[in-house]
Amino acid sequence: MVSLKKYALFFIPFLLLLVSLAGFFLFRISFLQRAIETKDKSLADLDQKLTLLEKAVDQQPEVKQEKLEKQTVSGDQPFIIFVPAGKFSEDEKKELVKKLVDPLIDFNAQENISFLSIVITLITEADKEGDFRYDVSTLDKDGNYGGFLYGEDKKLEWWIPDCLEKCNFLDDFTDNYPEIVEIYQEKSI
Repeated sequence: MVSLKKYALFFIPFLLLLVSLAGFFLFRISFLQRAIETKDKSLADLDQKLTLLEKAVDQQPEVKQEKLEKQTVSGDQPFIIFVPAGKFSEDEKKELVKKLVDPLIDFNAQENISFLSIVITLITEADKEGDFRYDVSTLDKDGNYGGFLYGEDKKLEWWIPDCLEKCNFLDDFTDNYPEIVEIYQEKSI
């Protein structure tokens, strides 16, 4: 009898450990099965959404082609992209091109920097005085990215270059943008 008690004391913890491990593995298998089912359902949902998107694209091929033609740029002019496109009025786009894009391109051309794209993103949270209204991102032909915030005032101001040292303006730039040169000189004093 004594020897049976010895084995029982050894056997009970072993049995508890074995039952615990079995329970853990059953829980793990159940958890993995639920994860696989959830993933399969998510993939099915994504596949359904992709099918709907493909149908929508197939139904509007003329619109897609028209947009591509409007975005085609000739020569050395970069793509100008307004994000989100529907939030910019035509007048706002024209003023941004006049006061921001054109001077930006012309000033950087002095430094032999040509842009591939300029993306102007509307910052929708800019409701308070002093907040910037636009996030401007650039990509030049050498693959360099740049960016800055623009439009601190409610009325669009002229873009002013930010030079590490004193900015040098060529005569063509000074003739085309006397407002910018004047504002820069006033700020540099």
